[in-house]
Amino acid sequence: MPTPIKEQIAALLLSTVAGVTEANGYNYTLSAMRPTRYGKFSIEDKLALVQQLDPEEDPENSVAGDPGAKAWIQPFIVDVFAVPSEKSTDAIDTQLNVMCADVEKALMAALPPFGTAFDELAFNASIAPPEFMAKADGSCEWVRVIVEISYRTDETDPYTAR
Repeated sequence: MPTPIKEQIAALLLSTVAGVTEANGYNYTLSAMRPTRYGKFSIEDKLALVQQLDPEEDPENSVAGDPGAKAWIQPFIVDVFAVPSEKSTDAIDTQLNVMCADVEKALMAALPPFGTAFDELAFNASIAPPEFMAKADGSCEWVRVIVEISYRTDETDPYTAR
């Protein structure tokens, strides 16, 4: 069964984030996952939750032809959670800053225009400034990395990259 280009990009993004491990030269080993249901997941320390948002059409980068190519901007969020122990004396900002930098480094190494892992699927990507968040009850903090990936498919076939 063929896989839509959008899903291939999501799977490759998950794989990229899953590569953030101490064995690969990063400061933390993250546990990357995509939720099986929206809003249904268990928060744990060093969880990197990859979620897909609604795509936007990109008429500026679409191409006329027979068949034409339709361009899309697909946003994803990567929420990286920190649940430090009560005994921890490390600043939570330090942990979040380092985990955020680890994720951004992995993404920049893989995504266009700098990386080549997405070359067959995407023509551009951008990473927005991170957002730092905390649960009101103080049970966890996290950093949100937003990445937008631009890609094209055949106008009549979302399974074929252009």
